[in-house]
Amino acid sequence: MYCAGLLYKWAYCCSPNLAIYAAAVSIDTKALVLLMFSVMSTTCFISALVYVGLWAVSLRRSDKGWN
Repeated sequence: MYCAGLLYKWAYCCSPNLAIYAAAVSIDTKALVLLMFSVMSTTCFISALVYVGLWAVSLRRSDKGWN
């Protein structure tokens, strides 16, 4: 949910700049926005996986301490 909020804020703030950039390099604005959203969502997904992985490792370490 947090990543979705960030994506919305990013799209709201940066869409005019993206349109100018897309026009300057002759890229379709929608294609550029979709590319940026896919990069951002992939980054959020990977960071969530890393967070969950680190959390799971810390749980395993704490379990070993109790035995």
